[in-house]
Amino acid sequence: MNRSIAGRTARQLAELQDHDLKMIPRPGENAAEQTSATRADDPALFESLQVRAGLLREIPEPWRALYERVSARYGRAVVPVRDHTCLGCYARVPAARTPRSHDMPAITRCEACGRLLLWVPSTPSRPDRTR
Repeated sequence: MNRSIAGRTARQLAELQDHDLKMIPRPGENAAEQTSATRADDPALFESLQVRAGLLREIPEPWRALYERVSARYGRAVVPVRDHTCLGCYARVPAARTPRSHDMPAITRCEACGRLLLWVPSTPSRPDRTR
């Protein structure tokens, strides 16, 4: 398996997590009751389940299996990186683990916790024009 992925697959993994987070029970609700009642009653959640299934089919197998394993362990498999820090475990990410491409989203793994690290392209900062 490649050590990192970029572009479409990275975006798909991030989107998959977004759909998974929509299905987490709200505070004070029983997960089984919410899931059975909501699937029939909430078209948005039903659509999210369909989109999730489609994303799972498109993501390459090693990354799909890794996502499912890490998600089962931590709940949130994909976490952003800020200033070379994993925002899942707050460990420093070595510069060698930085993706080569800086113009598209990329995913690598955190050496400390194993989560999938989402590297988002930085936007060029604009000069302050308030003066």
